[in-house]
Amino acid sequence: MPLIARVVLDDIVTKIDKPYDYFVPSELEAEISKYKRAVVPFSKANLRKKAFVLEVINADSCDGLKPVLEVVDSQPILTDIQVKLLHLLKNNYFVTYFKALKSIVPRGLDFTVADKYLFDASIGEEYPELYRLLQQSKGMINASELTKKARNQFDTLTKLGLIKRDLSVKNTLGQLTEKYLVCNLDAYSLEGTISNLSSNAAKQRDLLTVFLDYHELSLKDALYYSGCSQSTVNTLVKKGFITVTEKKIERNPYKDIERKFDLTPINLSGEQKTVFDGIALKLDEYKTHLIHGVTGSGKTLIYISLIDEIINKGKSVIFMVPEISLTPQMLERFYSRYGDLVAVVHSGLVPGERADEWRKIKASDCSVIVGTRSAVLSPASNLGLIIIDEEHEASYKSETSPRYHARDISKFICSTLDIPLVLGSATPSIESCYYAKRSIYEYHKLTKRFNNSALPKTEIIDMKCSVNDGEQSFLSQALRTAISNNLDNKEQTILFLNRRGAHTLIGCKSCGYVEKCPNCGVALTYHSANGRCMCHYCGYNVKLFIQCPKCSGKHINKLGIGTQLVTSELERFFPDAKILRMDFDTVGSYIEYGKKLASFKNGEYDIMLGTQMVAKGLDFPNVTLVGVINADLSLHIDDFRANERTFSLLTQVSGRSGRAGKEGISIIQTYLPDYEIIKYSQAQDYDRYFDFEINFRKAMNYPPFCDLIRFTVSASTEQNAYQGVMKLYKYIDSMSKTDFKDIPIRLLYPTPNRILYMQNKFRYNLIIKSKSNKRLYQLLNQIITDFENDKFSELSVNVNPMNSI
Repeated sequence: MPLIARVVLDDIVTKIDKPYDYFVPSELEAEISKYKRAVVPFSKANLRKKAFVLEVINADSCDGLKPVLEVVDSQPILTDIQVKLLHLLKNNYFVTYFKALKSIVPRGLDFTVADKYLFDASIGEEYPELYRLLQQSKGMINASELTKKARNQFDTLTKLGLIKRDLSVKNTLGQLTEKYLVCNLDAYSLEGTISNLSSNAAKQRDLLTVFLDYHELSLKDALYYSGCSQSTVNTLVKKGFITVTEKKIERNPYKDIERKFDLTPINLSGEQKTVFDGIALKLDEYKTHLIHGVTGSGKTLIYISLIDEIINKGKSVIFMVPEISLTPQMLERFYSRYGDLVAVVHSGLVPGERADEWRKIKASDCSVIVGTRSAVLSPASNLGLIIIDEEHEASYKSETSPRYHARDISKFICSTLDIPLVLGSATPSIESCYYAKRSIYEYHKLTKRFNNSALPKTEIIDMKCSVNDGEQSFLSQALRTAISNNLDNKEQTILFLNRRGAHTLIGCKSCGYVEKCPNCGVALTYHSANGRCMCHYCGYNVKLFIQCPKCSGKHINKLGIGTQLVTSELERFFPDAKILRMDFDTVGSYIEYGKKLASFKNGEYDIMLGTQMVAKGLDFPNVTLVGVINADLSLHIDDFRANERTFSLLTQVSGRSGRAGKEGISIIQTYLPDYEIIKYSQAQDYDRYFDFEINFRKAMNYPPFCDLIRFTVSASTEQNAYQGVMKLYKYIDSMSKTDFKDIPIRLLYPTPNRILYMQNKFRYNLIIKSKSNKRLYQLLNQIITDFENDKFSELSVNVNPMNSI
C-alpha cells in the first residue's frame, strides 16, 4: 500500500500555507516518518522546497501526487508537544508553519537546499568553457548567472540529457567533533612492536610509546605528548597499528563553572516551607501557582527545593529568567547543585552552542533547562514542572514574530501535560495578581526576607528642591553623602539610571535644531567615549557637530543624562573609588557580563552603575546602598503599563540593598515625590499599588479586563502608511458589523506610532479591545490573509504588546 507524506512548506505566503500531500517513493519508505524534515517539489516549476512532515498515512492511490525528493533528518526533529506548539504559534500568533518551526528549532540545525548538476565528461571536448565552469563549481552552478552563450549551451545539453539536475542538501552547522587515536594492539603486542621498530622510525616509536599508558587519546594530546606530526599518524594508520576515530563533543560556553551534584536538602524558613508544601502536594496536576515574595525572601530556595522533588521523580524542569544578564549568577547555583544535568538556552549562545544544547535536551541528557523565554520551546522530555522567575518582566513577551508570551506558552504546555506552572516575583504583573486574587491562580505570599533582615529604608529626594538650592550635579547631596559613607565602611553601592550614553539630546541654543536619526526620526544620544551622536534603535551615528547644521550657530546644548555622564560625575566626586559601568556600551557579551558581576561580587569595585541589567535578580551580600538617579524616566511615556513598569523597577532595584543581614538604604531621586507610584515604591507597598492600578485598568478597560490587539501598518512614505491604516480601519469596521458581528470589539481610531519613523518606515497603529476567543483569532487571521499582498504597506499584529512602539 503506497505511503503519503502530509507536509507543510517553507517560504510560502499565508494564503497558501496549509498541509500538502506527496507520495513517498519506495526507496524512502524506511527513512520517512512524522516530524522529520524533507525536500519536495512545489508549483509548476517544481521548485525545491523545505518541508516538515506532519504525518505519514497509507493510501489507496497516489495518482497525481508529486514525490518526496529527500528525507533530511535521521530522527524526528520535534516532540509531540512541540508539534502542538507549532499549530498554536501558527493559529494564535499569525505566522506560517515554517516561521513557527524556525522559532522552535535552533538556527544551527537548519539546512540548505540547492540544485546540483551531474554532467558527462564527454561535453568537455565540444564545450570546454562550460565544462570548466561545471568542474570548478562541482556541479553547484547557478545556471541563471551564466553568460548568454554558456546558458544556451547549458540548456541544449540539459535537453540532450548530458547535464542532469540533482538535489544537494547541506546542514547549516554540523556536529562538533574531535579526532581520537585508538591503539589496535594489546599491551604485549604493543611492547613487541615498539622494540622491533627500526632506528629510522624514532617518531613512530615515540607516538606508540604514548599508548603504553592510554588505549585511546585525542589526536591533539597524542601529538603534544609525543612531539610528532600528522605524517607519523598517517604512517601508523597505514601499518594498521592505530585507528583514527571521531567523537562528538559539546560546545560548552560555561565549561569554566564548577559542577557538582549535591542534592543536600535545603533548610527552608517557616514561610518558605508553607509555600513549598502548598505546591509540592500538587505536582501531579495542572495548576498555576503565583509566589509573591518581597525582595530577598528566598524564592530561589523554594524553586530549587521543587526542582529536587521533580528530579527525584525522574522528570525534568524548565526554569526561565527574563534576561541573559541574569543567567550567569543563576547558572552558578544550578551547576553547583545539578552538575551536567543542566542545559542552557538563550539568544546569547552562538548557533553551534545553541544546537548542542538542543541535542542534549532532545537526547534526555539533562533534567534542568535554564534559559530565557525561548527555553519554553525546548524539546524537553518527561517534563514535570515549569518555573518562571521575575514573571512580571516584559522580556518574556517576544516583540518580533511570532509575538508569543512565555507565560501563555507555559500555560498551554502545562495544561496539556497536566503539570504545574510556578510564577514568582516581588512585583507580580497586574494580570497575574488579578488572577491570583480571583483564585484562578493559587496565591502564595512571602512577607519576610529569608534571613529576617529588614527591607531597605527608602528615602525620596525631591530634585526640584536640589535645583532651587543651587546644586549643579544630578547626584543630590544626600546621595553623595550616602556613597561617601559606604566607601568609608568598605561597603558597596549600586546606582541605577535607565539611559546609556552621556546626553540624550543634542540641540542648538540659537535656533532650536535637534540632531535626529534620519532612519528613525528620534533624537540622537551623545556618547562621550567616541565623541559621536548615536541612534539606539538602528545604530546610525554621526560625529558631534561643533556648529549648528541649520543656522551655523556655535552654541550647542547638551541635555539629558546617561550612564557615561554619571560615571564622569562619580569620578569627579570620588576619585579613589573603583567604578564599574554596566550597560550595552560596556558589556559586549553575556560571558563578559558574568565576569564583571563576579568581579563586583569579589569586591574589586566599590560602585556599580548601570541600566536595567543591574536592577533585578542580583544578590550581592556587601551592597548596602542603592541609588536611583532619575525615577521618573519610565513614567513619561504614552503606555498604560508605565505605572507598572516604574513601580517594578524602583521596588526591584531597591531590593538589591541590605540582603545579607546588613542594614540597607535606598535613595530615589525624583521630580515627582508626591506621585502615588513613587510613594508606593518607597513603602514597598504592593497591595496599595495594586488597588490603585487595577482600578485605573478597570476604568479604562485595559488588560486584564480585555485583550488589546495592536495592528501596525508601516510603509516607505507617511501617505502610504496612513492610507493603509485607514483601509484597514474601514475593513475591520465592516467585518465587525457583518461576518464577525458576534464578537464584541471596540475599534479605536488609527493614530501615529509613538515613534512615527523608524528604520526608514513610517508607522501607524490601530487598536482593538476585545476578549480572546476562537472567533476573535479567526477574524485576526482573516485580516492578515486579506492584507498580506498590499503592495504599498506592511501589516503586523501584536496581542497584548508590552511596549508602546
